[in-house]
Amino acid sequence: MRPLLQCTREELLLLVSAAGFPDVARGMGEEMIGAQSDETWEAVLLATRSQLILKQLWDTQKEMNGQSPLTEELQQFIQRYIEAKYALRATNAKQDKRLIVHFSPEDEWLCHIQINEILHEFLLVPQAQVASMFNLFYEFKLPTAKQTTSFRLNDRSFDRLSRREELSALKESLSLTNEEWLLFDQLVMDLEKADWHFDNISLLQLHAKEADDGVVIEEIQFHLPSAEGVWIVRYEPWEENVVFLQLVGEEEWAASLEQYVREAGLFVSKQQVQA
Repeated sequence: MRPLLQCTREELLLLVSAAGFPDVARGMGEEMIGAQSDETWEAVLLATRSQLILKQLWDTQKEMNGQSPLTEELQQFIQRYIEAKYALRATNAKQDKRLIVHFSPEDEWLCHIQINEILHEFLLVPQAQVASMFNLFYEFKLPTAKQTTSFRLNDRSFDRLSRREELSALKESLSLTNEEWLLFDQLVMDLEKADWHFDNISLLQLHAKEADDGVVIEEIQFHLPSAEGVWIVRYEPWEENVVFLQLVGEEEWAASLEQYVREAGLFVSKQQVQA
């Protein structure tokens, strides 16, 4: 993997603006720091310019000559980042981090790590190592291998799992085998430790006209660490109980990431051919 850039959110906004995308930068800024007056926005960019000069990412001589203050390489990177059509996004609520991997026809894919919504790190990762990036991102401490166990819920029951106050009513509504009840109780204990929150990896379509925010979730897989392994939760709409919950070990978790990235890549390739 090749490091490209480490910057703050304000530095990223100024780089995007200077690379020829001022409207995009303003929209990103409203998402990151809220709506600002024109005067405040200009003040933010002006203050940030000094930081980029210190990092030698901003060429004042070129700027004085009416040229872009950014290197050609940096401009190409920003353009690639802004114009990506599809991405895989992984959330890590406990550490307040996100990993976003932009699809690319090239061998190296652009990885974007967001930390506390303030710090941003970009690097290029070979396509074959993308699944490993997600594994490193979570750093789950898992048993090497275990007997895979699973059960199913309907969509409504799964939604109620994230609301602790509905747990008693949910249990009364379920009809599970003895083995499934053991798994359900394990899941509830794991959810309680995670503050009743699942993280997820999702496939995103970016710049979608049909979405208000320009983002459409094409596919999503939830997961949750456990003392017994890691829960993988995915939707299987062809089944009566559409939510499939599986408790797996380290090897199965790594294999599921490989499969998810591979299937997402096939989906994106198909969409691009159709387009």
